[in-house]
Amino acid sequence: MKERRKYMRLKINYKVNYSRFSENGEMIYEGEAQTEDVSKSGVRLKISKFINEGVILNLKIYNTFYEKPIDCSGRIVWMKKMTDNYFVYGLDFTRIGWIESDKLLEKPN
Repeated sequence: MKERRKYMRLKINYKVNYSRFSENGEMIYEGEAQTEDVSKSGVRLKISKFINEGVILNLKIYNTFYEKPIDCSGRIVWMKKMTDNYFVYGLDFTRIGWIESDKLLEKPN
């Protein structure tokens, strides 16, 4: 099978805080997640909450190599239920700067 990804994915585990807001700016929900892999164009997250495909989440990704979290947003493009009451989600970034995407790929100490 031919690889269709534009960017290579790296298996890196980062703590993530995620949130979803309504169109009028009210928080709908928030929670914590863990990355399973990252790339310049997206991230795979493990979350204990069911979220529909197509939803955009605001993300704060914590690479301990940096003082401040990486602030970005991503749209859920696929979801898989795991047997341990978790869900794995694939997100494509809808908002991230080039510098921030480079920071994702720097492995923490």
